Amino acid sequence: MIRKLLLLSLLTNICTTLLAQKPVILCGEAYKFKNKFNTINILEPQKNPVGDQFVYLAHIPVDSGAHFSYKLKLGRAQFIIVSYMNERQRLYVYPGDSVHVSFQKIDKPDTINNLILTYYKAFKENNQYSGNDAARIGFFSMLARKTGSLEGPGFMLSKDNANYLQILKTRVTDTYNQRLQLLHDAAQVHHFKPDFVEAAANEIRGIYLDNLLMAVFIGSTPEHDPAYFKEIQEENITWKKLRKSNAYLSFGYSYVMYYNYNPGGVRPSPEARLAAAFVRAANLKDDSVRNFFLTDIISRKMEDQVGNFAELMTRYQQICTNKAYVDGVMAIYQPSVLNKPLPEAVLNAPLMSNNYQLFTLRDVIKKGKPVFIDFWASWCGPCMKEIPILQHYKELYKDQIEFRFVSVDKKGKEVDWLKAIKDKNFLGEHYLIQDDALTNFAQLKTIPRYLIIDKEGKLNTFRGPNLLEDEKGFENALKAVLQ
Repeated sequence: MIRKLLLLSLLTNICTTLLAQKPVILCGEAYKFKNKFNTINILEPQKNPVGDQFVYLAHIPVDSGAHFSYKLKLGRAQFIIVSYMNERQRLYVYPGDSVHVSFQKIDKPDTINNLILTYYKAFKENNQYSGNDAARIGFFSMLARKTGSLEGPGFMLSKDNANYLQILKTRVTDTYNQRLQLLHDAAQVHHFKPDFVEAAANEIRGIYLDNLLMAVFIGSTPEHDPAYFKEIQEENITWKKLRKSNAYLSFGYSYVMYYNYNPGGVRPSPEARLAAAFVRAANLKDDSVRNFFLTDIISRKMEDQVGNFAELMTRYQQICTNKAYVDGVMAIYQPSVLNKPLPEAVLNAPLMSNNYQLFTLRDVIKKGKPVFIDFWASWCGPCMKEIPILQHYKELYKDQIEFRFVSVDKKGKEVDWLKAIKDKNFLGEHYLIQDDALTNFAQLKTIPRYLIIDKEGKLNTFRGPNLLEDEKGFENALKAVLQ
């Protein structure tokens, strides 16, 4: 029966590949809101990103393990927006791309996500902003009609043009000034309150600065083109601006993460990019802004650690002056369960083996030898890349460490799980998670991830170095449990 199901699944995949357009594979993870998961939305920007001028392309459910995946059919390269709750990520994708999107939350008091007042909320709250609501909506619709779109000018202009930066700066600046004038005129006609005018001006400026930064994606740098980047470097990024405008927040994040994205046409290593982003965040003048972006960088990269992450984590604790942020991050990075026996509820977590037998976690982590537990899934691209490397270390430490491979594939997807094991010749003891007890304990927001249990049954490693990004750190984690 299993062979028939495998054959049917294989034929279906072949037919789908042959008949359909190359899809964009979107996968990632999300946080719970009020103890439940909401829907991931995929949107296509239309005329103007200032207002809610979007077309919905898909609504993606998030599974009980906090993961989502979707094949999005596109006929061309274009911008899309991936949205979850009040968070949006703008991506430029090509048919055939495989894209990982993360919506993570520091689930502690005074969390960074709860401190942001998004532009959508700000513009829609009638009690907070004066003027006729229809007039406000009409204003942003009017911006879209009269000023057109700035979406992706860096991709629409030829980078081979010797005057590329001048054309880009002129186009973006002209649109920015036009929008400010339209805001000024509309405020006088409709008697908008100053707080609304301020929020709208921040939104317009955020879009302006974010689009100027598009130049970094074609290799322009502050060192090569100082005059072009002067305005960005001198921008005073304040907490008030960030809190009142989603577009300005997007600019701030782009500045911190991508300001020197592609120097000389060569992308730096993940370690260099993270270190540069950390330095830019640490140099921000406003205390609240600096704390926010330092925490944002650390929390986003915690699940995908590169070689210098531990060093930056130490610096983060020294630099960040918001104790609630630091306490929240450290509670996740070094949880109280470390160096303690696993809780009974976790030890009793049900698992199904690849020959359909039921076990508990207690059954598969016997005391006397350390146990390495790898979390993966058949749909996870990085997980597939790790398999041959994991097999190497499994063989290398076969007399010292027990390796267990635990899939988070959904119930009903057993065929995909078994097929991946067979196709990849993935040797070892395999299990499929049956409920949320183990994933909740591991705070499993991204995969691949692993736990290491010492020979006495205590949790030795909760969040170790990423195997693909820092193989030396990964092996050091294995060696540490043997000491």
